[in-house]
Formats: sequence, structure tokens, C-alpha cells
Amino acid sequence: MRKLLPCSPPQAFEISQKQLGIGIALWGHMTPQSFLLLCSLSLFSACTGEITGDDFHGDEQDLGNIQITTQRVRDFETSTCSTASVAALSRQIAEEMLCMAPGVVSKLEAQGGLSFTSSAVLPYMEAEAAQDLLDAAAEVPIILNSGFRTVVQQYLLRKWFERGRCGIPSAARPGRSNHESGRAIDVANRAQAKSALRRHGWRDPLQRDPVHFEHRSSPDMRGLDVHAFQRLWNRNNPSDTISEDGEYGPNTESRLRKSPAAGFSIGPSCAGSDAANWVGDSCESDAGCELPNGDGSCSSWFDANSDQLQGMCTSSCNGVCPQRSGERTSFCADTGQSEGLCVPQSVGGSEGCLGVTGSRLLPLRRFEQNGLRSQVQTVCAPPQTAAISCQSDNRQGECIDTDVSECPGDLVHGVCPGGNSIRCCLQ
Repeated sequence: MRKLLPCSPPQAFEISQKQLGIGIALWGHMTPQSFLLLCSLSLFSACTGEITGDDFHGDEQDLGNIQITTQRVRDFETSTCSTASVAALSRQIAEEMLCMAPGVVSKLEAQGGLSFTSSAVLPYMEAEAAQDLLDAAAEVPIILNSGFRTVVQQYLLRKWFERGRCGIPSAARPGRSNHESGRAIDVANRAQAKSALRRHGWRDPLQRDPVHFEHRSSPDMRGLDVHAFQRLWNRNNPSDTISEDGEYGPNTESRLRKSPAAGFSIGPSCAGSDAANWVGDSCESDAGCELPNGDGSCSSWFDANSDQLQGMCTSSCNGVCPQRSGERTSFCADTGQSEGLCVPQSVGGSEGCLGVTGSRLLPLRRFEQNGLRSQVQTVCAPPQTAAISCQSDNRQGECIDTDVSECPGDLVHGVCPGGNSIRCCLQ
């Protein structure tokens, strides 16, 4: 049996019946400060999840006997302490993400050594992170307490924190949680799983939160869940639309609060996911760039050699781009603008951009909204794209990939981000 005990109003957390009995028995012999200390110690032994930094990391609890019918998201701000209350809506958001970024988001299943502690753990993850998790689980059992979390789940956690509920002393703002990135997990059996997870690219960077692991080489999907919610809302409320920009603001929050916890009547749509065009295809106008995420555009330039206007299909992005089997891998490149640009990755060698007419081979950083250290990839970019600048001995230069490009000047190693082949070509 587990109960909620008010410790320091209005905060509450779960403790066992034995702990409750001890607290009541000692209440008459303790100062308020001592009793609060007992409550604090009980918080950790109750295993409701440790909080580190500005976010919640711990068990995603089952919903119990609560039935979800006509309730709105806002109805759970003052009731349950389980994000399973919005699981149906969260699954719609995740499935919409699958349509928006095919090949980027993967659906997980309990298989091999992988299992979930409750139905509140959403079985979705960034594709690269998911594969490395499954590879680790093939070696040892891995039990997930928490994984991918949608903006609606994070909204409730944040509200419970602000109201002093559910024993949550801190929670990231919606749209900012690392669990929304699709590359973060909390495990129930850390001692058993940590070595295998580390061997497969997972890191445990938070000393105060040892159950938390991140796969930082994967793209950060934060913002994609917000964008997916915005699309679902507009599809179901054509007379009350909001911007579909992936940004969490007052307009998005007000609609999220009144959204049906059991999900929208019109669910996810993959219309356009089989579009004929792809990132890097030649184009003359935006009409010729219908991409799966619906945001295709033609990035054009004037080609002096042919004396003609040329273009390639691209798309704006916030860290992730759609992927398709049999096509070039697309990459969300940082071009120095307020948002990223989906461009095709080089396939390697001097002909890495063969078939992407007029493009420029450049090593570029992945666009990351959160300021984390970004991965660098050599891509086929529109020729007007600026290279990463570099400097050595007061001389300016550009970062190039020496495996695919030649430098007419002096090469300097160690001043450009990326692998050993990425060097500074001085002017």
C-alpha cells in the first residue's frame, strides 16, 4: 500500500505504509525541521524519481483505476500524478511525428532484454538511439522507467511542480525537457545495464541522477513533438488554428490545456509521406518540392556556367529531417539562420554530391536549438551556403573535408569541429 503524505505544504510525495507509520509515531517527539528531514529522506527511498538540474527523471507511474473519457488535459493539473492520463493523446503526437519525420522516429517493442515498467512509458525513440538501445538489450536485460516524453506529458509535470504536487521539486518547461529529445532514458536496473549501454553509445552524464542515460550522438528531436501537436490541433480545429512552427508559446499552451486527453477525433496523418520529391532533388520552384514533412521549398541560385537559375529541394528543420529508404540521408544543417536546413549528406569520395546538381561539398554542424555540442557532417549544400569559418595565426579560413575537397592554401589541423579529415583551409 502506498499513500500520499503532505510534508511541506503544498508538496506531497509517495511513501510506504511502514514509513507513514514511523512518521506518525514520531510526530509528537520531533521538531518541524526534523519531521521535514524525515520526509526528505523518505522521498528518495520511495523511488518516485530523482530530480536533477531542471527536469524530472524517474518512474512513469501507471494510471490505476482512473478512466479517461471526456477529460481535457487541464483536468489533470490537480488530480492524478500519472502522465498515463494523457497517454492516448501522447501516442497520437508520437505517431504524427512518425509521419513528419519517417526514418527518424522509431517505435520500440518489449523484445529481447528490453522491457518497460508501466504503460506510461511511451515506446518511441530517435532511430539511432533506439537501435543502440536494442543492441545493448541483446546483451543484458534493460528495464525502462521512462523514455520519450511528449510536450503534453511535460506540461503536466511542469504544472504539478508549480503547484507543489506529486513530490516533484523541479521540472523543465514544456518543449525543453531532455526526455522530449527522443534520446534520453531512465533505467530501473542501472547496475546491471550501465556497461552495455555505455558500449553502445549511451552516456550517464548526471552524477546526481545515475539512472539517467542520454544518446547524445543522435539528433535532438525537441520541438518536433510541439510541431506534431500543432498539426493535430489545426487538423481538428480549422476555425481556431495556430502557427505550426514547433515553438512552445502561449497560443500553443492554451490549446494544449483544452485538448482531449483521450486523443483527437481526427488522428495522425501521413498524407504526403510518399511524396515523389526528396531532399536534394533538382527544382525550379517550391511547387516541385513536396516533401514528407510538408515544409519543402526550392533553394535556388544563379549558375554562371550555364547562365541559368538552378535549385535543389530543401526543408526547414529544428534538428531532425525526414529519412527514406533508398534515398540519400538528409541532415539538418546549421547555416547560420534562425532554423536549420535539410540537405543531403555526402556519400563520400570526390563524387559525394553526384546527382545533386550545383551543390557545394561542405562540413556543417547539425542545427541544435539547445546549444549542445553539435555533430558535424559533410553535406551537399546550396552553393550560397557559408562554410564554417576558422582562424590560425591571425589568418582567416574555411573548414573543409579534406577527403572530398582540396585546399588551394595552407591546411591547419585541430581548429575545426568534426573528424580528423575536417581541417582549416587558410586563405
